[in-house]
Amino acid sequence: MLQLDVATPLGNYRGDFGWEQQKVILEFDGRAKYFEYAPTEEVIFEERRREKALQAQGWKVVRIEWDDLSRPWDVDRKLKEALDVPRVERRKPAVPLLGSNGTAG
Repeated sequence: MLQLDVATPLGNYRGDFGWEQQKVILEFDGRAKYFEYAPTEEVIFEERRREKALQAQGWKVVRIEWDDLSRPWDVDRKLKEALDVPRVERRKPAVPLLGSNGTAG
């Protein structure tokens, strides 16, 4: 879901992406957020307050940077962990596949 609104004791909070049933919010952290609109220390302080308020209500906040999108497997792993998606173990086949050990079987 895009832009999920969550009410907290500090007021309403809008996450960039959210999964309401699993109580997970995905936040994109970019340079503009921290350096262009307000003093950096204020931005970080307020962000931390909001995150603590969300966590107190059982929400998980996953933070990624735009550069992380160049590693989609990493974003996928972070989201699956937060969403409690079971991890699937990849097993080697019981019978070697043709060419897997340099022979025909």
